[in-house]
Formats: sequence, structure tokens, C-alpha cells
Amino acid sequence: MDMKLFRQQALKSKPGFTLLEILVSVVILAIGCLVVISMQTSTMEGGARAHSLTTASFLAESEVERFKALSRGELLALSSDPVFLTREGRRCTPPSRDTCYERSFIITEDYPTSNSVGVSMKVAPPRLAGGGPLIYDTFITYMNFSK
Repeated sequence: MDMKLFRQQALKSKPGFTLLEILVSVVILAIGCLVVISMQTSTMEGGARAHSLTTASFLAESEVERFKALSRGELLALSSDPVFLTREGRRCTPPSRDTCYERSFIITEDYPTSNSVGVSMKVAPPRLAGGGPLIYDTFITYMNFSK
């Protein structure tokens, strides 16, 4: 009997952690690491989407500025076929919807007034970047000073 009592006291008096306590702490640590990794992944994806939309906005604004330098006749004669551009605004060769920005536009004559031209520019980021297209609407007014 004394031996049994001695073993129980020896087991109770040893400092340290049990195997179960260690396993529970490892599982909690692993779950915490997975949550942090998941948040980091979503942050990186959000940053990439924001970058592609910022680039799409830049491309739309630069194209509209180029349109503003054209005469009314030149603007109305433009082809509205889609064009594939790099993020620097150069033509993408070969054109690819996966890696290039797709720019298209609609020109509306006499909108919103009789001496204006409405321009609706759509720039879609590459499919690999994710995100939807950016729509940029504006109008260009032509002044006629001749009498």
C-alpha cells in the first residue's frame, strides 16, 4: 500500500504540463496562425484589386484627356472598337484579356447640350487581376465663337 501511495504522490508533485495540455495549446496556436495567414491573403488580394482599379482610372482619365484635344469631327469619327492596353497606356501585343486592360467607349453626339459630346469610357482590368470594370462618364463641350 505504501508503494501505491508513494506513486500517486510522486505523480501529483511533478511540475510540468500534461500531454493533453500541450496538444490543446498547439491546436489553439495552429488556429491562430491560420487566421493570420487568411487575413494576410485577403489583404494582398484587396491591394492587388485596388492597384488594378487605380490603373484603370488612370487609363480612362488619360484617354479622356486625349479625346479633349481632338476636334468635334475627329472625336465623332473615332472607332469605338475595344483596345487592349498595358498599364502604361501602350497597345498590348498580343492583345489578351488575361493580362491587358480592355478600353472601350461610347460617344453620344449633342449630349447633354447641343454643342457637347458625351463620352462613356469603360476600362476593364485584366482577368488575372480580378475586379470589375471601371466606368468613367464625362462630356466635352465645344465652343463656337464664330458669328
